[in-house]
Amino acid sequence: MMKIGSLYRKLRVSLWLVLFLAGCAALSGAEVFLLWEKDSPAAVFEKTPAGEKSFAFFNQTLRKMGKKAFPVVERKNLPAGKNVIRFRVSPSGNPVNDDFFTIRFPAGNVMEITCTDLSIRWAINHILEKGFTVQHLFPEECGLSFYKKGKYFLPRQEYTFRPSYNLKRFIERSSPTWYPKGYFKDTIDANHFIPHYVMPAAKYDKELLVRLNRMGAYIKYPATRYEGKWPENVMPVLKGKKIRRPPLSTPNAYWQLCYTHPDSWEIASRNILEYLKANPGKKSISLIQNDCGGACECKACLKANNNDKHNNSQTYFHWVNKVAERICKVHPDLIVVAAGYTLSKTPPTFALHKNVAVMLSMDFFACVSDKVKAEKKAYIDAWSQKAKLLGVWDYAWGYGYVLPRVNYHIHAEMLRYLYNRNGRIYFSENECFDAKEGPKAALVSTLIRDVNTDVDSFMKEWCIRAVGEKAGKYLLEYYLFWEKFMAEGNEIRKTPFFQSAYTSVYMTWDGDLSHMYAVSSKELKTARSLMEKVIRYAPAGPEKVRAKLLFRHFEYMETLLKIYGAELLNPTTIPVDGKEAAAFVEDIKNLPGLIAKRNALAKEYFADSVMGYSYQSRIYRRRIRFSRDINEIVSDRLSLILDYSNNPLVRSALEKIMVLPFLNEENKKMIRAFATHHQADNEIRWGGMESLPPSRYFYIHPTHRRKGSYVLSSEKVFKGRTSLKLLPGDYTLLRFNVPAEKSTHYLFSCRILVEGAPANQVSAVIYPAIDDRNQAWRMLPPRNLEAGKWHTFLYFTKTRDTSNALNGYIFLRNFPVKGKAYIDDVRILKFK
Repeated sequence: MMKIGSLYRKLRVSLWLVLFLAGCAALSGAEVFLLWEKDSPAAVFEKTPAGEKSFAFFNQTLRKMGKKAFPVVERKNLPAGKNVIRFRVSPSGNPVNDDFFTIRFPAGNVMEITCTDLSIRWAINHILEKGFTVQHLFPEECGLSFYKKGKYFLPRQEYTFRPSYNLKRFIERSSPTWYPKGYFKDTIDANHFIPHYVMPAAKYDKELLVRLNRMGAYIKYPATRYEGKWPENVMPVLKGKKIRRPPLSTPNAYWQLCYTHPDSWEIASRNILEYLKANPGKKSISLIQNDCGGACECKACLKANNNDKHNNSQTYFHWVNKVAERICKVHPDLIVVAAGYTLSKTPPTFALHKNVAVMLSMDFFACVSDKVKAEKKAYIDAWSQKAKLLGVWDYAWGYGYVLPRVNYHIHAEMLRYLYNRNGRIYFSENECFDAKEGPKAALVSTLIRDVNTDVDSFMKEWCIRAVGEKAGKYLLEYYLFWEKFMAEGNEIRKTPFFQSAYTSVYMTWDGDLSHMYAVSSKELKTARSLMEKVIRYAPAGPEKVRAKLLFRHFEYMETLLKIYGAELLNPTTIPVDGKEAAAFVEDIKNLPGLIAKRNALAKEYFADSVMGYSYQSRIYRRRIRFSRDINEIVSDRLSLILDYSNNPLVRSALEKIMVLPFLNEENKKMIRAFATHHQADNEIRWGGMESLPPSRYFYIHPTHRRKGSYVLSSEKVFKGRTSLKLLPGDYTLLRFNVPAEKSTHYLFSCRILVEGAPANQVSAVIYPAIDDRNQAWRMLPPRNLEAGKWHTFLYFTKTRDTSNALNGYIFLRNFPVKGKAYIDDVRILKFK
């Protein structure tokens, strides 16, 4: 049977080869344009100044394939008998069509490409991909894939490249080597540029200009008369005070213009027209508002926005229209970019100027939830009624997460949905452009230039090209396993990470590791088994090299999962009992070996010939956790078992690890604090709730429906004479702010008792802050509290070297109409 099976496979391969060669024969002679034959070029490039860099890239790729360079020849010196690739290049202009190109065959030995100085590179890519079978799988050195053939050719068929997202296609913070390979077009402005050319610091504030230059984000402004003072009438009123200049520490955040004042659009238009005159090639202007809120609260703005401090869509888009009207009279093809973001998420009641493109801030990954997907589609529909052009600011982050954060099919579905409703701009925050997430980067790069790309076919081909046909089957299964796990798994949906899909513009990331705790040892074994088969069945050569690279990504992920104890804790990140908490603590003894393995793998990353420089950068080192100190990891682990610090099993486990030689004094103090934290000095005097906390530092967030109220009460008391009695609404958020020292550990605790139905959901947390602005954010899983019983909430954090405060949050959700909650014994303890 084995011999018959082997013979059958050989016959099947032979038959495939015969059919392939027959196909090649059918496309021979007059039906194909020959590019390469008998180890030599069968064609030459006709020289054009616009193609110099593209020709160099083409020949660099050929050399990586082990082939000679393609000749680049002046027209007068074209050799007889050779096919000629000729270019008709025009300057790029209107952003709607400036990266189209067309291939025609006007004469027997001529291929003519009509393109712009921008799209000539896409035409060269097309020849490599369709003629020489090239595919760039990922940026690493071994990411170049091609098939070895005796002849390379293109069919003599007219072809026109018209990308789906034609105005902008860009994935931020990816490898620069990928930009041209991914057909990225970054000629459309889409960022927070108010203090750059809308209200330029170069004109009003030299000190702020120095700050912008240090941030590395300043756009050169034309020489003009220095006025030395911000126009006060267009600056906002915030918290009852007129802001006379932007904050020096955050020049493009936490403030907006007074959009109702006529001078705000008159001055902005004048400044922008000055800038455009000095930069005649500019194709767009970004009017995207400053980041992080700060809407003007003057009477006119509040009235226009229906007295809603947290929604300024009416005033903002009215201002956008006024500016667009003025600047587009002079520059009729200019794209004016605005944003549906934070304060302006809601579409205005009026239509926008025809040149205005609105960027919608969305995390497409969150659409793995059917509820969120339906909401996002309705949101896109509503905006398509107001704007002729739409775009997306997609939070497609990869690093910051440990697991592969992939949603290949949903990503394609949402890109198609947006495209069919005037979507023409794609911008993504990514921070993962290597091979970790497999086909993700290559697929998204392909979808944004052709939204009709078949996801299944693309992924299958990508995996086969990466590691060969037999191993590719298991590689495809590996990535589909993670896609299903991250989108459909019951466990992942219990994590705070997934729950944030329902409450945030984007899902929590970077500091929030909760997504890891959905993984069990069973899933990790399944993933390892698939990757071991990829290694085993990948043929020798580039496929084996790529298989080893992909296995390194898996192994590094697996090591991080074990370092953080992912297999030992349930998805809510709150231990179900003392036994689970104790096992999580005892496993800390295994950290030195795991850290050593992590460090060894990190060295391999740093040595990568293409990505090594990026991996060693500050942002990647932090995102990928290459060098996190062992005691910081211990602190993270300990903070997750605080609720069980008095459990006998946990106490025993803590005593065992207390003697570990790598444990520093800081963590030893933390362990001791678990047992004695209610005897330590409290950083907040009002925490005993014997008097009402000062409203300046403690208040109910004002913007939620049925937001609740509180009074002092002696009805239910944990300690002392009174507690804080709350009558919560649908979503009540208590906030408080206290001074704090930088680079210091703090332990937060409070006692909460609820009365009413068991659907009461409560969570409590503190974050390091500068003044009242968070420096971290993590959505904790809400706890369903047993009624009539005091529950302890504890949270541990460390301030940063720039912190001066702590922000505290107590969330109360899903309370019945007559539900009650009591808060007492609120403590913040400091220890170094």
